[in-house]
Amino acid sequence: MSSDSTNTAPCVAPWLEVQRSAGRLCLWLLGLEALTGMVLGLTYTPSLEHAWSSVYYIQDRMTFGARVRDVHRLTGDALLLACAVYAGLFLCRAGTRKNAAAKPPTGQRPAGQRPTGQRPVGQRFPWRGLVLWWALLGIGALVLGMEISGLRLPWDQTSYWALTVEMNLARALPVVGPFIHRVVAGADTLGQLALTRLYAAHVLILPAMAALLLALAKKLTSQPQAAPGVASHEKSATNQGTALGKTAPFGAETLVVLAFIIGAILWSVNGGAPLGAPADPARTFPARPEWFIRPLYKLRELAPPALELVAVFVIPGLLGAILAMFPLVLRRLPAHSRKWALILGATFVALPATLAWASLKDDAENQDLQVALAEDQQRETRAKELAHLGVPPGGPLVMLARDPMTRGRELYEQSCMGCHMYQGRGERKAPDIDGLMSRGWILDMLKDPTHDRFFGKADLDDDMPSQSKLGEANLIPIRDFLYALGQQDAPKFDRTIVDNPIQTQSAELQESKPIHPEVAFADVVPLFEAKCVSCHEWKDEGDFLGMGAPDLTDYGSMAWLRTQVLDPEHIYGDLNKMPAFQETWNEQDLNVLLQFVYLQRYP
Repeated sequence: MSSDSTNTAPCVAPWLEVQRSAGRLCLWLLGLEALTGMVLGLTYTPSLEHAWSSVYYIQDRMTFGARVRDVHRLTGDALLLACAVYAGLFLCRAGTRKNAAAKPPTGQRPAGQRPTGQRPVGQRFPWRGLVLWWALLGIGALVLGMEISGLRLPWDQTSYWALTVEMNLARALPVVGPFIHRVVAGADTLGQLALTRLYAAHVLILPAMAALLLALAKKLTSQPQAAPGVASHEKSATNQGTALGKTAPFGAETLVVLAFIIGAILWSVNGGAPLGAPADPARTFPARPEWFIRPLYKLRELAPPALELVAVFVIPGLLGAILAMFPLVLRRLPAHSRKWALILGATFVALPATLAWASLKDDAENQDLQVALAEDQQRETRAKELAHLGVPPGGPLVMLARDPMTRGRELYEQSCMGCHMYQGRGERKAPDIDGLMSRGWILDMLKDPTHDRFFGKADLDDDMPSQSKLGEANLIPIRDFLYALGQQDAPKFDRTIVDNPIQTQSAELQESKPIHPEVAFADVVPLFEAKCVSCHEWKDEGDFLGMGAPDLTDYGSMAWLRTQVLDPEHIYGDLNKMPAFQETWNEQDLNVLLQFVYLQRYP
């Protein structure tokens, strides 16, 4: 090859080809996102009652549904990164002036022609390139909008409370804030209208706007000198294939996409896209934004309250304005100072990355946050266990409200842990709830009723003595009889409640025949009356010694527990120290609370 041809070889061509590859990768990812989105749209239902359930159905029941959702989720993240890479390459081309070094010898330059890359003072900037840059920024913003709106569609705790935080920030924005909130939420509170608008924006409005900007970018890049800083010797290369468009069908970006799909599927096998507990406005949740919003979240956290608007809106707005005009600024800078402009551009990447890392690090060290997340993880696991059997028409919140292991446990923790301990939590002023009324609990209580687990902290006037003197031969039949008394009105529980987290003796919960303890334990009744009824009442008789011990009629049954909660003095008489809870819960909540306590007999 001649030296002339070597000197005139386009030095910027490699940058142009890399930019084209990045553009083609964006189009590949956009197509993959659209394809997987259409598959998900066949099953997803944008309603408060069915949004979470339909996403769970996609993950748990639909063939390859979990894989499709995982690829769709990861593709959105990858598309954001690919758009950022493309924009960076665009700026690199705009700021490159190496073509000046490739100028032909002076003797070969036509008379009056200025060296390539050197422009007359006051030469007009190619506004078409700036418009293209704005179009690219608009496409990036729309992709970000599609990503955010899509992440809110599962309507779980994470998505609901993240949207709540975002809407509160938008409402605080001067002038346009209330308008933004009204457009997105449609009402003062987030509900069905907000979910419908997010769905419409995700699948219709934002993709249509992105398609229009893509068409504009295609038109601009199909003409010579589309991008600022592109030298004349690149025109022919630009005409052969645009930065966003035409390409060989099996380029490097094709392999990248295939590797990405395989990686997404492997990621799915190890967990995949998350689905938290169903959104519940009545339960607070420590919402955290997605990775691409973390820098703004951390910046807001660092700012004092008086400067919150400055941190959240003013600073990002100024940075956005600088970014929008960055090619124009870069074009006007002398060639020797452009490297500093590119360093400034790199800072635009490094600073947000540092803020995001600091935010993640703070969360990892926040113990209160980790406890709250662990509690929500339990609720999420329970919701999925119940949903595996089917979600009622009322939706997942109705399903959880009927579940004693969810709603019943919450009610117990709210009202009962001030006196009873459960799984090591609470105050010990009365018997522990763990294993309450189980065979082991009854037997241990008969042997040592004054133990702290039982009535040792109850501060009774007359403590029950140990019954170990009766011997195992008598205690075991009495234990079984007392246990059977509680089985008379045993509610029928769902298999999920029985099998997880309750593992043992589950067959007893599924008994279809009523239990008649006095018939089944006819030979034990005389022993029970002889050893227990002298101090305890039973069927309006007993307590011949005037001890005022608790009434053992239907001991441990649902009816007995109901009386224990609503009118404990009826059972314990003068020994009672427990307050009555007659006006505390509605009937449904009372039932699930009693069922939760009743289930403790199956440890």
